[in-house]
Amino acid sequence: MKGEIKMSWERIVKKDKDQWLDLSEVILGEFDYEVWKDKPIPEELTALKQAFDKLDKEGKDAIEQLLEIGLEETDENRKQIFALITAVIGVN
Repeated sequence: MKGEIKMSWERIVKKDKDQWLDLSEVILGEFDYEVWKDKPIPEELTALKQAFDKLDKEGKDAIEQLLEIGLEETDENRKQIFALITAVIGVN
C-alpha cells in the first residue's frame, strides 16, 4: 500500500522515542486499535507480547518499569534496556 506507515522493528530499539512508546503500548496491551489497524505489528513484537502475557505479576511489573525508564534514556541506553526486557521475558 503506497504511503502506508509501517512500524519499524529496528527503529523501536534504535533511536525514536515515539517508537519506544509504540513498543510499550504493544507489550503492555495498551495500544489503541484504531491507531494501529493499518500498521501491521511485526511477528517479533507479537512474540514479545505473548511471552510478556505469560509472566507473573512481578515479571510484568519489572518489564513495565524498564519500559518507563527507557523513555527517559539515551538511544544507546534504550538498546541496553531492550536487551534486559528480552532477557526477562525470555525472548532473544
